Amino acid sequence: MKRHCAEDIKQEKELKLELSQSGAGSLLKKNPFGSSPTILQQRSIYFDTPGWDLSKRGLSLRIRQSGNEGIQTVKAGDDAEAGSFTREEWERPVAGDTPMLDDPQIRDLLAGAGPKLAPLFEVHVKRHRWNVTDGDATIEVALDVGKVVAADREAPLCEKEGGLAESAVCTRP
Repeated sequence: MKRHCAEDIKQEKELKLELSQSGAGSLLKKNPFGSSPTILQQRSIYFDTPGWDLSKRGLSLRIRQSGNEGIQTVKAGDDAEAGSFTREEWERPVAGDTPMLDDPQIRDLLAGAGPKLAPLFEVHVKRHRWNVTDGDATIEVALDVGKVVAADREAPLCEKEGGLAESAVCTRP
């Protein structure tokens, strides 16, 4: 996935599929991708206002910790059809679990929601990631197995996603 500084916009295209626990186990056992996956433990905190103002406007804000790396991601666009998503995305490195809203473009995009933002739920997953190459195209395939946690409630999560893989570059000097 290509990483950009906040003033850069990336268009994300991905396909997400929900799987059963047994389906995920079967996929891992058969491993049809020709190589062993990279395995990552990830914790993502999703932020919104108590009235879900960002969600209502087709926006999401999360901070994902994966190993020692923290990345804040803002996604815009609700162009989803049958699990296929095309969205604009802004990413930046962060330290900790507090959103960084110092970039004017992000502040404008969030339209005053900043002071009201609060963590609403977390996603804890073990991510299995494969890079599948066919000719000049590389698709990143990920299988996430874990749970969604909101206050004292939790639900299992099991999904597979695929999207074009790009190099990690920040274009801001």
